[in-house]
Amino acid sequence: MSTSVGKILVVDNEYDSKIEKAVNALVRDGLPVQYWNGKDDLPETIRNVRVVVLDLDLAGAGFRSPGLTHYGLAVQALNKIPGPYLVIIMAQDFIKEDPENLTQAYKETYDKPICGLVAPTGLVKDDEVQDPTLLKQLIVKSISNEDILRMAFLWEDVIDKATDLALNDLVPKEVEPTIITIIKTFCKEMGDDAASRELIDLLMQLVSRRISAGKSFEDFKNLVTILNKKSRTAPTAGEKAEIYNRIMFYTPILEERTWTGDIYKSISKNKFGDSDYAIVLNSPCDLAQNKTWSFRVSLGFVVKQENFEDLDYPPYKIDSTLTERHKKNPNEKIDAFKKFARALYSSNSKLCNSLYMLHNLKEEESFIKLCFDFNNIKSLEETQLKDWTRIGRLDSPFLEELLQKYSNHAFRIGTMPINKAT
Repeated sequence: MSTSVGKILVVDNEYDSKIEKAVNALVRDGLPVQYWNGKDDLPETIRNVRVVVLDLDLAGAGFRSPGLTHYGLAVQALNKIPGPYLVIIMAQDFIKEDPENLTQAYKETYDKPICGLVAPTGLVKDDEVQDPTLLKQLIVKSISNEDILRMAFLWEDVIDKATDLALNDLVPKEVEPTIITIIKTFCKEMGDDAASRELIDLLMQLVSRRISAGKSFEDFKNLVTILNKKSRTAPTAGEKAEIYNRIMFYTPILEERTWTGDIYKSISKNKFGDSDYAIVLNSPCDLAQNKTWSFRVSLGFVVKQENFEDLDYPPYKIDSTLTERHKKNPNEKIDAFKKFARALYSSNSKLCNSLYMLHNLKEEESFIKLCFDFNNIKSLEETQLKDWTRIGRLDSPFLEELLQKYSNHAFRIGTMPINKAT
């Protein structure tokens, strides 16, 4: 097999001789295979599933239920498996309509598509018993026909191989002394909590160094070139916002403490009917070592085109670009001034240094645009912050960019304008 497929999960209500023969054939070819009965909770040991070999009769009834109800238990089992994955149906009474029917049954049950793809052809169990190479052939063919799925498998293979190389670089000789030395060094400098975070970051950095090594990376690179040349309908604004949101932001688990880049919104509403917002600016190192007794936040507001109708809207008061324009052109028609303001805030390319805009933050089911004011900094105690709601966290490297621009504004050096030719 030219491409690693990650782990193969066989889902069947019974691990009988037919399943055993199919699994043994895959294992002999060096493929990692796991088994699950499809009924109980998915075991914690089952991760990184990329191919699901699925029986449809998980109840062991031996006959077909009418309509899409026949696929009910199979659909429930798939919903418990994190994707993306390729589904290969291998059933005793497989028929050609099964892949399409399974896809439809899943969508009707959960009102969303399967997190992956269902191979358009499947296998009858007895056929696999007669020729144990059929399942592997079907997996290879199905993956080779789906570029996006193959890309996901290659991506995972690149990471796995880079991880092996990175750990080998980090621990070239004795494992225990090396790891203990690194841990003690980090803990001494940062404390236990911060050391844990920094160690993970270190390992990820070492893995990234090794990403460009190996055949899988070359295959991945070639596939990117192929996919880039494929024409497709231009993505909608909503599709782009969804993708950009996932790259820039994420939602911390509820129990995780406040951290740098956390974005909060107030419970109360302002005169525009919106919440006020705040982003945490404390140094991650200070938070990790408990060296701060309060949270330094920059306050901000949601950017809405309709709010520019009101001259009390914050940009008209805090944006030097707007205030200076109005001062220089006091007779400018108000509609023209508002039009200029709207255009200025349609992007963040020309905002003044004291303001920073974040696009595509998802709040509930809609995307919002926030503008933070580096001149409006407050120190909030932890008890005060509990009156706010955390809605997300800005991720790297966008967080570092925001902190750098805040630092440049807060600690800028003022000089007389005399550094010029006379």
